[in-house]
Amino acid sequence: KGKKRYLSPFIMAGANCPIVRRSNGLLNYKDGLVYSEAMALPSLKFAVQNFAVLGVGTSLLKMGMLDFLRKRGMVPAAGAGPTLKQARRASYEYVIVATGDDGSRSETTWRGNGDPSAIATTIFLVETALGLLAKRGQEGGVLTPAAALGKDLWARLESAKWDAAAEAPTAAPHTRSHNKSPNMTRPRPGAAPQTKSLFRVKNIASGALQGAV
Repeated sequence: KGKKRYLSPFIMAGANCPIVRRSNGLLNYKDGLVYSEAMALPSLKFAVQNFAVLGVGTSLLKMGMLDFLRKRGMVPAAGAGPTLKQARRASYEYVIVATGDDGSRSETTWRGNGDPSAIATTIFLVETALGLLAKRGQEGGVLTPAAALGKDLWARLESAKWDAAAEAPTAAPHTRSHNKSPNMTRPRPGAAPQTKSLFRVKNIASGALQGAV
């Protein structure tokens, strides 16, 4: 939309990136795939602050200081999170950018309503578990959701709802693709997202995005 953004480390990249790469390997999408994630923040100040907080937090975690601080009420208790009202009002947005071997570029925006950790993640976990239950007895292995369930999981997420909320947020992501892929749904017009992340994929055909993430 023409707005300048500053990239900063994304806290979940350490978990997400290996999963995407394993999906790519299991499903044989593209040799030499390069995948990374970052947060896209509105100012250099916020980007630097996020970098500093993650750096300090990681250091405290490695030194075992978080439990020390938690017992003294200086950091949130384990399992603490947003209130129900805060979780319902939140939203998130991912921008997925893919570059092909021939220099072609594709960009897709993935939006969702509700807190991404308190609402979206719980929906994804439960629907993945139900999808695996439906496939019990089939050949397994050390798989990822994309490799194990593929389009079946996507279909489950499109119809899933978070019933605990007074106004249930939509579970499935609203996406907008610049190449107008028929497999993507139109984004719902509404409030601006509170969380934005940038996903960068290099050396992968744009058509592989749907199953690789």
